[in-house]
Amino acid sequence: MHAIVDQGFVRGRGHPRDNEPLIKALSVLAERHPSAGFRKRYARLRRAGHPWNHKRVWRVYCALKLNLRRRRKRLRALRPPQPLVQPIRPNLQWSADFMSDALSSGMSDRIFNLMTLMPEKDPRGCWVAHRSTVIAPS
Repeated sequence: MHAIVDQGFVRGRGHPRDNEPLIKALSVLAERHPSAGFRKRYARLRRAGHPWNHKRVWRVYCALKLNLRRRRKRLRALRPPQPLVQPIRPNLQWSADFMSDALSSGMSDRIFNLMTLMPEKDPRGCWVAHRSTVIAPS
């Protein structure tokens, strides 16, 4: 046997909630911390001991039009590319590089390369290398 049940009884009739304390608390936080967003304000409400859940706070927060717009990144002014400066004599411009390698036995080899740049005279440059061999596994 099927009984006919009132749909309002099944779903429950919503009762209006008193949002005045929440509105007051959010307004006070908005005055004190104007740059804080929803999450920070909600966290402050919870730390203050208020029992409201985030859905209710968000609903009232949006009704008060407190939601902040997201900031866009600033666009930088585009500069025209400039040609690289070529050194006119040695020791004006240096380049440094670290290289390392390891064997399966655990032995590793590290090399620090230092090089002065002189492209028009010697395309390879003049380089100085400092080698450090480590026997213990790293």
